[in-house]
Amino acid sequence: MGQIDIASKDMMENNRYFADAANYFLNDGERVFRPEQLNEMNGNQIVVLQQDGGETIPAGNQRFRDVVKSVCINGKYSEILCITGFENQSSVNRAMPVRDMLYDSLSYTQQIKDMADPKSVLLSSMPEDRYLIPVITIVINMSSKPWDQPLNLYELIDPERREYLRFIPDYKINLIDPHIMTEEDFDKFETNLGDVLRLVKLSEDKRELTKVIKKHKEKYSNIDEVAKNFLEVFTKRPLIKNNEGGYDMYQAFDEINRDVEFADAFKRAFVEEGKDVYSAFDEINRDVEFADAFKRAFVEEGKDVYSAFDEINRDVEFADAFKKAFVEEGKDMYQALEELKQVSQEEREKGINDATLSLLRNYINNKKVSPETAMADLGVIDAEKEKYLKILKETN
Repeated sequence: MGQIDIASKDMMENNRYFADAANYFLNDGERVFRPEQLNEMNGNQIVVLQQDGGETIPAGNQRFRDVVKSVCINGKYSEILCITGFENQSSVNRAMPVRDMLYDSLSYTQQIKDMADPKSVLLSSMPEDRYLIPVITIVINMSSKPWDQPLNLYELIDPERREYLRFIPDYKINLIDPHIMTEEDFDKFETNLGDVLRLVKLSEDKRELTKVIKKHKEKYSNIDEVAKNFLEVFTKRPLIKNNEGGYDMYQAFDEINRDVEFADAFKRAFVEEGKDVYSAFDEINRDVEFADAFKRAFVEEGKDVYSAFDEINRDVEFADAFKKAFVEEGKDMYQALEELKQVSQEEREKGINDATLSLLRNYINNKKVSPETAMADLGVIDAEKEKYLKILKETN
């Protein structure tokens, strides 16, 4: 069992989340099942069948469910309304209809054994006045891909051998697949399970993911510990505890936000506005430096918005004053500061050079063109071409 399977199993063992998922699928989100009505059941199902003479049939079955609970009326175990199990899938399983059929049949078989005469060894010895409790298995697709495999037994039968399907009972799976769910569906959940499933749906689309997290900032800034434990495994990102006792998913995705914003800014400057590569990176770099300064003043140091912007403005004015009064006028003290500034500028230019070279190499490899053609297509300014051409030839 993989880490995501274990994390999702742990999440669904929580009674609030279990009841929430059951209510979504079975009751269209209506709060019919309550956490206090749920009782844990043994997911390890072992059934050994015996012949009339008491001899054990060689083929026994042992299966492990992910999570299974009974839904009890008024919380009384003796008044079970139904038995519900969840199977959490981190990957799509083609054989799921057969697997669920086996789980459910084992549960029914165990019920018959439990109600039979203890002295009897026959599975058929079910009292005439007793009935079975409904068993419902629900599959939750926790993978990053939509469920594209059979949803029932008939689909698994060889197409060339389906002439007798009318004699075979079909068995379909009950599936919660976030990839086909709508925003209206996600809002039917009472816990953070809807927010978790929304992220599962968008896990392969960073751009749309950032939009959704921003749109639902209030929710993702304060998720509970149950969802947090799963999401840290699913996203491989630690979540920060907030002042309200919950966990902040919004801040955890700040890095993704920055990646998307950088890509958008580069596209705007380089593609849409037609700037050359150097100018596009330089413009983005100044935006990033401003964002870092604002974050440091506003978020980390706790200043209000006005003070944060005022501090940044004073930094810019201070730098301009240095350059005007001391660098341009040639005063020795600030000549030293200018040298420090040049070091910082060199570091920035190195980052731009590295990024430009990476872009050029990718373009050359993907388009199968010469370095000269790549630089012309990407808008590298003439003054920089000789430098990049030399580096590309030396490292080729």
